[in-house]
Amino acid sequence: MESPQIMSSLGVSFPDENVDPKLKREKPWLLQYARAAFSAYGDTPFGSIGWRSRDKYEWVKTYALGRQSTDRYKKILTPDQDPTNNTLVVDWSVLPIIPKFRRIALSILEKQNYDIQIDPIDSFASQEISEKLKEIKVKIEMREGMKSLGMEDLAKVPLIAQQPGEPDDLDGLEVMELGMRHRTSMEAEQAVDLTFSQNNYQELRRQVLEDFFDYGVGCYKDYRDGNLVGVRRVDPRRLLLNYCTYPDFRDLRYIGEITETPVAQLIPMSNGELTEEDIKFLYMYANSNQWRQATPLGNAYYGSYSDFWNKGKVQVLDLEIYSTDELVREERIDKRGNVIFGKASFDDYNNKKEKYKRKQIQGGYRIKWFIGTDICFDYGRMYDMKRDPLNVARIKSSYHLTACDFYDMKTFSRMEAIIPYADAIQLAYARLQHELNTAIPKGFMIDFSALEEISLSGGGAKMTPSDILDLYFQRGVLVTRSTNMNGQQNRMRAVEELQGGVGSSIQEYWTLINNNLDMIRQTLGLNELTDGSTPNPKLLTTVANLAASGTNNALGDIFNSDRQISESLAESVVIRVQDIIKSGQGEDFQLSLGKGTVEFLKISPEISKYTYGITIVNKPTAEEKAKLDELMKVALQSGQITIDDVIRLNNIQNIKQGEMFLAYKVKKNIEKKQQEAQQQQEMNGQIQQQSAMVAEQTKQQTAQLQTELDIKLVQAKAEMEARLIQLRGELDLERERIAASGRVEASYVQAKERDVANMRDNKTKLLQNNLEDKIASINIAADLTSTVEPQTQGGMNLPINLDTFDFTPGKQQPGVNQQPKPQPQQEEQPSGLDMLQQSTM
Repeated sequence: MESPQIMSSLGVSFPDENVDPKLKREKPWLLQYARAAFSAYGDTPFGSIGWRSRDKYEWVKTYALGRQSTDRYKKILTPDQDPTNNTLVVDWSVLPIIPKFRRIALSILEKQNYDIQIDPIDSFASQEISEKLKEIKVKIEMREGMKSLGMEDLAKVPLIAQQPGEPDDLDGLEVMELGMRHRTSMEAEQAVDLTFSQNNYQELRRQVLEDFFDYGVGCYKDYRDGNLVGVRRVDPRRLLLNYCTYPDFRDLRYIGEITETPVAQLIPMSNGELTEEDIKFLYMYANSNQWRQATPLGNAYYGSYSDFWNKGKVQVLDLEIYSTDELVREERIDKRGNVIFGKASFDDYNNKKEKYKRKQIQGGYRIKWFIGTDICFDYGRMYDMKRDPLNVARIKSSYHLTACDFYDMKTFSRMEAIIPYADAIQLAYARLQHELNTAIPKGFMIDFSALEEISLSGGGAKMTPSDILDLYFQRGVLVTRSTNMNGQQNRMRAVEELQGGVGSSIQEYWTLINNNLDMIRQTLGLNELTDGSTPNPKLLTTVANLAASGTNNALGDIFNSDRQISESLAESVVIRVQDIIKSGQGEDFQLSLGKGTVEFLKISPEISKYTYGITIVNKPTAEEKAKLDELMKVALQSGQITIDDVIRLNNIQNIKQGEMFLAYKVKKNIEKKQQEAQQQQEMNGQIQQQSAMVAEQTKQQTAQLQTELDIKLVQAKAEMEARLIQLRGELDLERERIAASGRVEASYVQAKERDVANMRDNKTKLLQNNLEDKIASINIAADLTSTVEPQTQGGMNLPINLDTFDFTPGKQQPGVNQQPKPQPQQEEQPSGLDMLQQSTM
């Protein structure tokens, strides 16, 4: 194994690219290419983008942060004096003018909102969409035909019935066709959104917008991160690329980054390709003059190997090379007539049979090289090369580079445009301080001759002019004389106050500062509505919108660059996702997209079949959205649309599609209301007709019932009268029976009384004959009990209660024609005659 060497890159030429592609994968060819690329950056014009302008970028960055050096101002203002001992300018601090306007401009750029729309552009996808639209159109026409023929039931057959999400008429199909998307479009957009979210694209975009504003160029790099896609921002100060003529960098042949890599990370980064011996070699030459000449960063001194390992950094060029490879294929027919097709050697050339076919395609190669040495690692063919779907022979770069105002590899950034105004403001501010520090203060003009004309005595002594001035300055009392000693009028004042002597130069410098501030605003397109100042409250909405639109127009080149680089990045993400899906490793996308989404979306393998086109779609402006919202509000208040329509309208980003959808829904809702009103009218007519029929039927039933009731009432009255007559006869019979029974019972009682009287007489005789023991007991009271009960054939419930009488013909009435209740039989008491007979026996 050869020991590493220090190698200069000055004057190194590029290797021959018309060689066997196998040789391009080896270290010698790639190492020579890396050295030549590093040497060629000096051949580009000064100020070219990338590594060539790293010093310029550092200088611009100091202005962007408000930390530029004030030495140049001191040399201009104090060329013959020591700036450190100069008291004319008290404060040399930089005014934070540029950072303020930079923050405002970046905020406006970040608020620019757009959507990345992805649609298949191949003929296969277009055919699928056309067939889908034709199928829906045929179903709509068949349903309308069935309805026009009165066959409503056939229109509900599943084969032609309306499915969820399908329009119900041809007007709705027109709206649907405007926003028709392929079924895999949403999956591709979800994959891009997932990639942007996982890589914190919003923060990366903010940094790239800063690069556009400060340097006029921005760059991303995409790469495969496991089974997902990674994205990172590339610092323009580290970029190394070939001279390009076109602003879209279509003639890019190589591009890379010069990174300052910590020594401690070299071995892990190389996956073991570098050894500790290589690190010791780098340490051995780190402090040598040869090292310092070979690499721009080799100017640090490391006292020990431990310091070099822990604190040291080395420059590593991470380079991607896009070289044209020539592939050789053998195509011939053997003796048996079989077609032979396969790879051939690069050195095989055609003879008379012309059986070798050569085709040129673009190949990608990689290398990581320690600048100034012959040490390199991780070299060979590029990993996961992205082929252009429209031209598979061409490679798409992992770097996405876009420049503003690109010409001759140079850009002119907004920061460079406003730096002269910032310098003018800083110089005017320093001169303003100088004028303030050297300005004449406020004073007094004293006329000594006028003071001598004043003669006063205080305490017996004459006052001098100095005493008069002391009186004025201490007491504010000035004694003067309007005439002199000769009696002439004195026009002079003894003491006259003088104003400050700051002069008009201060106003001139202040005007100069304001003029330069206005120039910065004009350069950036800012105005009182967008620069953070207080706007006029009387401005109308239209004027405010025009002011905001003017600012957007002034920053239009940065907006366009941001859109182009986002479109290029999204296209590369889709290609990498397709490659991951093809390799059967797309489970991570399926798992990630299945969480937190309204509908469980999965990246299907079919996504890899299509060629997708990326379109940057502007979201509606505030003015366009306000007009649509106003129309929507009017339609909602008038009942022409529903809340469901409003929700769907808010989810439509395309203003034209939204307007068509609103017009369509208003039309459909009006037709629906008319149909409902017609149906309601028909229903009301049917209800009225049914009500009339029910009323007539009820009337007839009422009359019939009344007739039946009248007949029943007559029958009941007749039956009641017949029963009353019958009851009267029964009552008369009952009276006669009772009278007869009473007479029979009276005779019986009289017989009983005669028996008792006889018994008394017999007892008296027995007593007279002293035969008391033969006298029987006589129960006269029991014998005298009447056993006659007034009963009739109708019972005892008389007279009849007419309130409970049922007049239904043939109905058995309570208490009428009822059998008498059986009475309990009483034990028959022996008569007195019987008792007397028993006693005598």
